[in-house]
Amino acid sequence: MFKKLALVAVVLSTTACTWVDPGHVGLRVDLLGSDKGSIETLPNGRYWEGLNEKIYQFPTFQQNQAYKVSMQVEGVQAIANIGVRYRLERDMVSTVFTTYRKGMDELNSVVIKMAIADAGASIASTMRADDLISAGKEKALRAMEERVRKSFEGTGIVIENLYWAGSIENLPDELTTAVNAKIQAQQDAITRHNQLETEKGQQLIEKVKADTAAYSVTAAAAAEAEAIRIKGKALSENPAVIELEWINKWNGVQPQTMLGDSSKASLMIAR
Repeated sequence: MFKKLALVAVVLSTTACTWVDPGHVGLRVDLLGSDKGSIETLPNGRYWEGLNEKIYQFPTFQQNQAYKVSMQVEGVQAIANIGVRYRLERDMVSTVFTTYRKGMDELNSVVIKMAIADAGASIASTMRADDLISAGKEKALRAMEERVRKSFEGTGIVIENLYWAGSIENLPDELTTAVNAKIQAQQDAITRHNQLETEKGQQLIEKVKADTAAYSVTAAAAAEAEAIRIKGKALSENPAVIELEWINKWNGVQPQTMLGDSSKASLMIAR
């Protein structure tokens, strides 16, 4: 009885109980014997890990990692803080393992990190030093993202995006000062341009107002002149109208001064 218990204890000491958690895919890998290297995919559940076996767990939900990546740009040895979001395709977890022979810890600390570092070194050779501070760094990050994504095509690792996980470190003060001065100059130029455009617009508005006022005066004068011309023509063609106008305006009082045929004027005193 004691020997049987001892044998059971020995067997248990060489095995372990492992859980494959929800949201994960498990891989049972044979380490020795004729089946060495063979892989069995395990769904969620509890499994015994044998003496010559190792069970790996791979999450299939989004992973988020951040790395410090060295980038040498025009003699500046900068340290970029770059984050990555990626996931493993559930149906290709075994492909991930056979490609890299790494568990999740090593995927994060070695495989993903090296891919980003290689992309950073390659893209850095196409950058200017001021790109590390100006808007050019976003363009560089997108180029890195595309390069990293392509490097994992067909492996089961899907790169969703790269992002800046912090500011770029180890930048010379003179570079920062120069770039900030350049950015300020560009902003000042844009502000001045907008001011000039505003002034031009206001001048145009004032000109339109002046032209409108001048046109109104000219149009009114032309209308008045035309009215006088038409009235004068009508009176010349109808002299009786003048007499009628005179009659309509007479107040019934005889004229106090009358000019006769002689050169002397006679004074009429109204009663």
